[in-house]
Amino acid sequence: MTELVVEPSVEAVLNGYVESKPQALLITGLEGVGLATIAKWLADKWGETVDVVTPMAKTKTAVPTVSVERIRSLYDTTRTKSTKELVAIIDDADFMSEAAQNALLKLLEEPGGSLHFIVTSHAPEALLPTILSRMQRLHIAPVDTIHSSRFIKQLGIRDEATLRQLLYVADGRPALLHRLARNPAALNDAARRVRLARDYIAGNSYERLVIAQNLGNNRSEALQLVSAIIHMLRTSLEAQPDDSTIQRIERLLDVQESLLRNGNVRLQIATTVV
Repeated sequence: MTELVVEPSVEAVLNGYVESKPQALLITGLEGVGLATIAKWLADKWGETVDVVTPMAKTKTAVPTVSVERIRSLYDTTRTKSTKELVAIIDDADFMSEAAQNALLKLLEEPGGSLHFIVTSHAPEALLPTILSRMQRLHIAPVDTIHSSRFIKQLGIRDEATLRQLLYVADGRPALLHRLARNPAALNDAARRVRLARDYIAGNSYERLVIAQNLGNNRSEALQLVSAIIHMLRTSLEAQPDDSTIQRIERLLDVQESLLRNGNVRLQIATTVV
């Protein structure tokens, strides 16, 4: 059984969903909090997992997406006559194409009696309002620093410098902590990116422009930097709501979407400078 690392209040809500079993549940939260782990845990409680849909890249350089064909492959599952409760997981649903979202909407409008959907998204605002209206919604908050430190030690990390670096990069996000604790090179790279994102948020227009220019046309690096900036702004937003921060996040989400759709890297990053 999948192990959960969540706040006690979140665990209590999850246990409630074990009993209620909605036809479609959207699980949201910051990147790295463990949405996929939570979805699999809940699916195990509900019944038999018949499919797990995740974004796939068509080529080595392409951005991963969830295609309309992949969502349509679930159609046969919805027509299955079964005495068991069946569960389909759609992970990172914000990477669905518009056609894929419309295909999912059709499935939600014509549900199979025994099939449930668990959908995860770090950016639910990228989903169609008509999809959101047909799903119950559960937000997963980050765990506190005490839980993060305890989890890091459970992973076998004893070096205090490494522990502090993990907390600096991924405090509150168990899935990201797990990934980075197993990969020192990725941890160092993530720490560099976090520092760059902090500099970008705090910098003036010229300093941001320098950072943007240094990215060049590296789409993957640009996407990861934008994701890090969005994460920091969302974290600050949870602590202190602010309209200007909301507008900044919305602009960055537009840039993220354009980058995912192969928009010009330099041009898109430049729109966030001012």
